[in-house]
Amino acid sequence: MGYFVSKLTTQKMAKITIDNKDYEFENLNDESKQQVNNLRFVQTELVRLQSLLNVTKTAEQAYIKALKDTLED
Repeated sequence: MGYFVSKLTTQKMAKITIDNKDYEFENLNDESKQQVNNLRFVQTELVRLQSLLNVTKTAEQAYIKALKDTLED
């Protein structure tokens, strides 16, 4: 199963590019506009969650180091 959206770009929601085909956001029907908004939300959440994962991994490494330091005393 693959993604049908290979690329989504917007400039102030003016133009959307999907599978190398451009669409004017204002010309989309309401359902399509909602799906674009849903997709943008999900993409933003993915970025946020990836950042949270990176922070969590960094904290994990710091805790491992702190634990090792206490064991060596």
